[in-house]
Amino acid sequence: MSKPKLFLIDASPIFYKAFYAIPFLSSRNGVPTNAVYGFMSTLMRILKTYNPQHMVICFDQKSQFRKQLYNDYKIDREQMRDDLKIQIPIIKDLIGVMGIRMAELPGYEADDLIGMLAKWGETQGADVVIISPDKDMSQLVNDNIKILELGKKAIPDRYLGIDEIKIKFELAPENIVDWLALSGDLSDGIPGVKGIGEKTAIKLIKQFGSVEKIFENIEQVAGANKLKLINGKDVCLMSKQLATIITEMKLDYKSLFDVERGMIEFEKVKAKFDSLNIMRLKDRLVELE
Repeated sequence: MSKPKLFLIDASPIFYKAFYAIPFLSSRNGVPTNAVYGFMSTLMRILKTYNPQHMVICFDQKSQFRKQLYNDYKIDREQMRDDLKIQIPIIKDLIGVMGIRMAELPGYEADDLIGMLAKWGETQGADVVIISPDKDMSQLVNDNIKILELGKKAIPDRYLGIDEIKIKFELAPENIVDWLALSGDLSDGIPGVKGIGEKTAIKLIKQFGSVEKIFENIEQVAGANKLKLINGKDVCLMSKQLATIITEMKLDYKSLFDVERGMIEFEKVKAKFDSLNIMRLKDRLVELE
């Protein structure tokens, strides 16, 4: 008997990508809809291709503990534009009538909610599938948790398990946090050690195993990297905390029944697509009936 699958989707990268990639669209009343169109198109493709029985779509809120740990965390990230912000409630409303659960928790990013739900789903006996382009998600991958990379055009979707992560990053999933702690991640506001790049970080982790082991054996580090690491130790250890996804469950889900997909309310979805003037998606709904 096959194990149930739990799909966990990081909402923000999908609607951000859609907003900036799709030319301006609007309803007859002038409400922007390009992010809605792109998000729903991707969601409907996932439902048609994989038909997951259990699914949660996770939304970001600001990370309180990371901001307290590092005041400049994501300080350079551009504020959400008003013409995108107005589309988020529409997206959430559509997700609801599609019968899909959402997760959002004050003080926690979507990455953390996915981390909590992934580990929880594993305890429930599910195979967990994460849909997110963020490389920090790779730290969650194990025998029961995989990442699904969505393809485009001629490139098919592909699952990333332990072996695929090792090929892609030259590191095992459990080493991804150490790699980010050393080399940083500008897109997520993780500073890392000044002067230590991705390739050097990989070599150091392969040699020593973790940032803690590196500092325990700092005298064995060769050349200029030794001084860089000594000067950057506090920032490195802080960066590891910033990069570590929370997995302790803080959501009130008791069993997979809590995240089971409900029935799509087709008439309500069609009416919403009508009001938004998204007729192409309305026509594609028949693929899900």
